[in-house]
Amino acid sequence: MRNILTALRAIVLFGLFLLTGCDEDEEQAASAVEVNSVRALLTDPFLQLPTPHSVNVVWFTNFEGSAHRLDYGQGMTVMAKTTRLSRMMEDASSQQRGKTYETVTSRPVYRHEATATGLVSGERVEYRITSVDETGHELTSDTFTLAATPPRNQPLKILLTSDMQSKVNAPANYQRMVETVGIPDAVFFAGDFVNVPDRASEWFDQVKNNEPAFFPSLQGRNQQLMPTFPYAGGEILQHAPLFGTIGNHEVMGRYQPERETYTLNGAYHDPQPRWYAEIAYEQVKKEVNPKDNPDVRAEWIADHSHNHMSFLEIFSFPDDGSGGEAYYAVSLGDVFLISLNISRIWRSWSVDGQSRTKFVEALAELENPEAWGFGEFMFEQFNAGSDQYQWLSQVLQSDAFRQARYKVVLAHQGAFGLGDNTVPVLADPVMQLVEPDVNGGENVTELPFPISADDWHNKVLPRLSESHRVSWRPQLLRE
Repeated sequence: MRNILTALRAIVLFGLFLLTGCDEDEEQAASAVEVNSVRALLTDPFLQLPTPHSVNVVWFTNFEGSAHRLDYGQGMTVMAKTTRLSRMMEDASSQQRGKTYETVTSRPVYRHEATATGLVSGERVEYRITSVDETGHELTSDTFTLAATPPRNQPLKILLTSDMQSKVNAPANYQRMVETVGIPDAVFFAGDFVNVPDRASEWFDQVKNNEPAFFPSLQGRNQQLMPTFPYAGGEILQHAPLFGTIGNHEVMGRYQPERETYTLNGAYHDPQPRWYAEIAYEQVKKEVNPKDNPDVRAEWIADHSHNHMSFLEIFSFPDDGSGGEAYYAVSLGDVFLISLNISRIWRSWSVDGQSRTKFVEALAELENPEAWGFGEFMFEQFNAGSDQYQWLSQVLQSDAFRQARYKVVLAHQGAFGLGDNTVPVLADPVMQLVEPDVNGGENVTELPFPISADDWHNKVLPRLSESHRVSWRPQLLRE
């Protein structure tokens, strides 16, 4: 804690503060720029994965195209790798300029990534990107600057921010930060980038009143979409590499687009624990995976529990452990950053039995676990013995961590804190099966998460009836 407090004093870490008013003299764009035309750059380029001699440049288009390239420095050119994002969608709740959707609709979003190499640590060079559509028309960005990781002892300005979630004041905050402090050297984003991560417009071009999209806010392009809005956002990501962590709003719930009632908001609110999906898979594996393909198994379990596929397809983070890019550690000059995957589903506080909440399941669904919420369960384990815990233990023993002057940890949720979202305590829930006894009292069976297949089949399923009650409480409160 002392090291982190020292880092906060010595490095300029900028957090967001709500700006409730808009100055009358703020400039407004004359008219909307049509960013959703037939062929368009969906974003300006932004920076990822800096090393001592390189940095990656990423941008998005609404077409596959060809010959996507990065030009930088003195005549250097490198071609980009192109991929299509798997689950970018829109539905009736989406708002794009000139677009409406009656049902969940897949949206073509293409990601382009190129690596600038041969850089000198501590030196900035200019760059721009170009994409070519199928007719040969070139779309070229403005010119920005990039840099490799900073050397030791170089003063840094780091933007520490989180929970943008299309908040109305985000463009004002980021614009004022650039105007008063300048462009930072890096961005540390502690989760909750958008509200629904599979909704493409929340990332690129949403035009809802008072709900700005992510990239326009952090790239200074918000007024291109919303010309009457008084703030453009800040031109930040074009120059500063972004490092993020997974929050609950980076996680989608069960993926079941074949259902008539499927919506993006509904899917976000509909995750179930991975251990429950694994139990369910065993009942259907002969039908859904007759060849016992491990990739098919993994996809089925993710589709029937939760995933952060869209988030990790949009960004590139270090891949230095068993969790892939979901948690990682990296050095930036005198700063050592650890990004952890610590988040859980958010549910309401009600205990009236009308809906699934933090503490109870809906009474009408007690015999139907497919409709359960399983309380505020953890998306990823970080307890002693877990893969993430073992990885973190190794990181804390590394020379890079021990020798770093400043140490910063990003985690979307913590074990301690203030506010209503700290209730219940950050821990795996305990299932309570409550049965009335013959004397008018109650018998309570407790099963901590994750529940084994044997306990599920032998202790839970036999007790599911209208005369029982299912509730949840955090494991750390147990005596």
